[in-house]
Amino acid sequence: AIRRALQNAGVAAQDLALIALTHWHIDHTGGLRALRRHSRAIVAAHAADAPIIQGTTPPNKPRLTGEGGKFARWLLIKLYQPSKVDRLLADDEIIPVAGGLKVVATPGHTAGHVCYYQPAAGILFAGDALVNRHGELAVSPEGFSDDPVQARASLEALRPLRFDQCYFGHGEPLLARADQRVQDFLDRLAEEDRAEDDAAAGHGDEEAVPTEAVE
Repeated sequence: AIRRALQNAGVAAQDLALIALTHWHIDHTGGLRALRRHSRAIVAAHAADAPIIQGTTPPNKPRLTGEGGKFARWLLIKLYQPSKVDRLLADDEIIPVAGGLKVVATPGHTAGHVCYYQPAAGILFAGDALVNRHGELAVSPEGFSDDPVQARASLEALRPLRFDQCYFGHGEPLLARADQRVQDFLDRLAEEDRAEDDAAAGHGDEEAVPTEAVE
């Protein structure tokens, strides 16, 4: 499918210079080994995910329960194919391609999940840091994330970025004023967090017993 997409874009696979991975999950790396056979591209990934991509560390299993969890774990075993990583990436690193591709660390979905920001073109490649569900932004499902709390907090790294277009691992891209859509979503998350904190604080006050009553 990737090779067909390249062909439709007028790009030959053998002309690829770089394959930049957002994270190790098989729906983002499952075609890596085959694509490498048809290109001379180097493969880049964050240092925290590289051992899983290369097969030196076993992959984390989805935390889903029930039949969905069984199927996800079976699929992982079936499709997981280790492949070499040529370049280890770090946060804020600038890859010198296409006018500069900045690495934005957004750990939580996986330990080494990153987004790629292309400021010259106003583009963000969000990977699975965010998903677009029929026009509504959301955080990736918790059952597929190593640390859902961290994944949510990591999204704040996207707030200062300016981009007109945003491309997701899951869902249709946003092609106009994408940064505003993302910032509005982050504001909603922050409001939800404040409401939860306020509710928790109020509940704690109700449960507390005054010292005078104890005495």
